Amino acid sequence: MLNRIFFKLVFLGICISFLGISITSCKNYDDDIQSLENQVGTIDSETGNLRKQLENVINGKLTVANYEPTAEGGWKLYLSNGKAVNIPATKNGSSLLLFRTEGGYWETKEASAEEWKQVKDVLDNPVADSQTGLKAIKGKVYIGNTETALTYEKEKVLLAENKTDKTLYIMIGSESYLIPMNGSSYTGIGSITLLSAKDWLEATVIEDAEGNAVAFAPAKAQFKILPEGIDLSEAVYTCGDMHVITRNAVPSMNAEKESFDGRILTMRFSPSAVNDQAYYAATLDIALGKSKKSSRYFVVRPTVKKIADAVLLVKETEKPATNAQIPCTSEMDLNDYFASHFTIGFAEEETGTYQSIEELGFETESVKTEFSLEQASNRGYLLEDGKTLKANGDDAVNCKVNVKYSIGKATLNYTIGFRSMEYVAKSITLGKNEQVRIACVGNSITAGSGILDAGENGYPAQLNKLLGTKYQVLNCGASGTTMTKLRPWMYLLQNERFDYSQNSPYFQRALDLNPHIVIIKLGTNDSKKDGLGDHWEIHKEEYATELEKMVLKFKENGSSKGGIQPIFYLCYPCMTTDNNGFGIKNTTIETKIIPEINAIAKKNHWNVIDLHYDLLDPMNDEDFTRETDSKQNDNVHPNSKGAAKLAAKIKEELERTLTVEWE
Repeated sequence: MLNRIFFKLVFLGICISFLGISITSCKNYDDDIQSLENQVGTIDSETGNLRKQLENVINGKLTVANYEPTAEGGWKLYLSNGKAVNIPATKNGSSLLLFRTEGGYWETKEASAEEWKQVKDVLDNPVADSQTGLKAIKGKVYIGNTETALTYEKEKVLLAENKTDKTLYIMIGSESYLIPMNGSSYTGIGSITLLSAKDWLEATVIEDAEGNAVAFAPAKAQFKILPEGIDLSEAVYTCGDMHVITRNAVPSMNAEKESFDGRILTMRFSPSAVNDQAYYAATLDIALGKSKKSSRYFVVRPTVKKIADAVLLVKETEKPATNAQIPCTSEMDLNDYFASHFTIGFAEEETGTYQSIEELGFETESVKTEFSLEQASNRGYLLEDGKTLKANGDDAVNCKVNVKYSIGKATLNYTIGFRSMEYVAKSITLGKNEQVRIACVGNSITAGSGILDAGENGYPAQLNKLLGTKYQVLNCGASGTTMTKLRPWMYLLQNERFDYSQNSPYFQRALDLNPHIVIIKLGTNDSKKDGLGDHWEIHKEEYATELEKMVLKFKENGSSKGGIQPIFYLCYPCMTTDNNGFGIKNTTIETKIIPEINAIAKKNHWNVIDLHYDLLDPMNDEDFTRETDSKQNDNVHPNSKGAAKLAAKIKEELERTLTVEWE
C-alpha cells in the first residue's frame, strides 16, 4: 500500500494565453512511489496556512499588483486590497521564468535577463502559440505535447508570469494557483484541489473465469474548484499526461463529470486498459473558454475482482446472506426490498471484511435485478409483474425466490427464502451465573429413536453443545406421542389408558426444569392414517386446545417458581413420506398441520421454527439410516447427522429472535 503522499515545496508560475498546466512524472515505478511517499506531509506542516491565504485571494477575486523577491530567497505578493502574501523559499533558493506569446510563437526569459527569446523544441524549432499547456517533467519544460529545450532546477522555487494575459501561476507542491495580475481580464479557474482520503483513486474491473472483463466501475474523485460559484456549464474535461507507471504504453483515460455544486466537482475516471498490476498517472484538465487549468498529479489503481468470488451481502450486517428466511405475510415489492437490504460484495483478503459494489464504484442504477419463483419450493406464493411477491392467504407457508443480478456483462444468481411467519423479538434477563434453561418437547424424533447414544447425540444434546455452557437443554421427548388426545405427550398413561388429570413423566420433567424457553415439536404422529382411521380428521379440533392447556401449565409453573414467563417456539414436523411404515402422512403435515401451527403462532405471537422444508430429505440415507436396531432408513427418524442439522437450525432461529442479557 502506498503511504501518505508528501510533496516538496516548489512554486511554478506560468504565463499563458490559453495555457493548461500539469506537473507529472515519467519516472519508473519505484521512483513514482517514492515521490508519492514524500508529498503531503510537508504541505500539511509548512504550507497549510499559505494555501489557505491563496484560496482566499482567489475566492475574494483579488489581483496581484506586484511581487518582489525576499531576502530569504522567496517572494512577496502585493495584493489589490493592500495586503501581502509571503511565499517562502526552499533551501535551494529560487528562480523566476517569464513567458509570453509574440508573433505566433512562445517566448521566455529569466527575470534578470533583458532579452526575450523564442522557446525552442529539442530539434531547435520554435514552439507555436497553438500549443497550449505547460508541464514540468524531470527538470524539463513541455508546452502542449512538445518537449522544449528549456530546463529548470527542480528543487528551486519557481514562479512564472504570463506577460500576455497578466496572470501569475504559483505551485505549492503539486497544488497550483492561477491569480490574475492587475489589469488582467482572466476570469477562469483559479485552483483545482483533489480531495481524497486515500493514497490513490480506485477503479474496479470484474472478470469472468477466463479473465475477460465483464463489468467496470470508474474511479471516482472529488475536486474543490475555486473561485466558488464559477460557471462550469461549458467546461470540457480531459486527462492530461496520462501514462502507465512501469510501462511504456500510453493508454487513454476518460474523464466524465458526475456533478458540480458550485464548489465540489465529482468526476469519474476510466482507463481504457485495465489490469491489477498497473498504476495510471494523470492530471485532470478543465478547459473553460480560452483558458485551461489542471489538477495535481494523481494515480488511478485498477482493482480486479473475480466474479466467482462475489457474494450476496446483507447491508445491515455487511456479511454474506446465509440461510436467509425473510417474512412475507401479504405482499412485498422485491425491487425495493432487495435494494434496501442486499447488495453484491467481495471479500477483502487482508481484513476479512467485505466491500460492496457501491463502495467499489458501481452506481446503483447500473445494477439490474430479475426475480423468479423456484416452483419446486413454492408453497402458497405468487409473483406478479416480475417483482411483487404475494402470500396466497392461509395457504402460504414459504417459498424460494431466485434473484439474478446483472452488472455490465456479468450475471450473478442467488436464492433467498421467504416465509409467511413474522419473526417475533423475544428477550430474557438472567442473573450473572444463571443458565438459560430450555425444554425440548416432542416425540420419538426429539427422544432420539434410532440414534446411538441419544443422550449425547440427539438434537437436544447437540443443541446444548452448540449453545454452550451458559445454556441447559433438557430432552423431554417421548416416542409415539401427539399433541392431540390420540397419544398425548402431556398426560399420564396407565393400564393403556390416559389419565388426563395427571402429567406424564416427561411433562413433569419439563416442568421441574422451570424452563425459560420451551421448544415444542409435536404433530408428526397426529398425521397418522391406519386401521383406526384418519387421526387428524378425528382429533384436529384438539390440537389448538391441548396446546393452549400445555402452555398454560408451563406459565402457571413458571409463575409459582420465581415468576418466570416461558418463551414458546413451535416447530414444523420434519419431512417424511406418505409411504413409511408408521402410517405418518407427509401430505397431512404440509396441508393441515403446518397451517394449524402457523395460525396458532400468529394468534399468540410465537415464533415458529421450520424443521420441515429444505432441511432434511427423508430419502437421504446419510441423514436417516438408523444407528441402532434395523440399520435401515425408515424415512421418519433422523440419525445423529440429521439431528445435528435440526440442532443447527434451532440455534439459528434462537439467535435470530432471542436476546439474552446477564446482569
